[in-house]
Amino acid sequence: MLPKSFSVRTLLLLTTLLCVGLAIWTYRANRQKRLVASLHGVGARVVYDYVIVPRGAKLGEPFWLSRSLGQDYFHNVVGATFYPEPTEEADELIKLLDDAPGITRIAIWTGAKGRASVSSKEPGGLTDKGLAHLLAKHPNLAHLSLTSARLSPAGVEQMKKHPTLVSQQIDLAGN
Repeated sequence: MLPKSFSVRTLLLLTTLLCVGLAIWTYRANRQKRLVASLHGVGARVVYDYVIVPRGAKLGEPFWLSRSLGQDYFHNVVGATFYPEPTEEADELIKLLDDAPGITRIAIWTGAKGRASVSSKEPGGLTDKGLAHLLAKHPNLAHLSLTSARLSPAGVEQMKKHPTLVSQQIDLAGN
């Protein structure tokens, strides 16, 4: 049972705790909004957690509130698809994800933006160095899809041995 009256000190403490919680929530949402904007800025596609929920599962937030505040307040980015152009390097693009620890799905489809198929001869694919960086920054990576990858046999082996990687699709450059 709640006490019949609260002291001013208790009310100030509860208000302070509420404000701190809201500030943390807002900071995280704004940081994710900046991440999404930077990914969209390089032509990447972003996947939120609600996209991969089981069929029939209900989302926890009211639609009107999500629409008012934005999805970044209620959902996490869990995946990204990059479409490096021949002049871009995948190794550099993936560094945009360094501050996104919840990423579990990454696709790097070199030269595939707006195309139905991709040639494995496109330049700009992920290298061994980029793969090592990616696996170090995202230890919970579960799905990785690469086209025109410039991986050595050692790089491919490193990817296959990654403990959390459950699905891999590799198209090596020149194959």
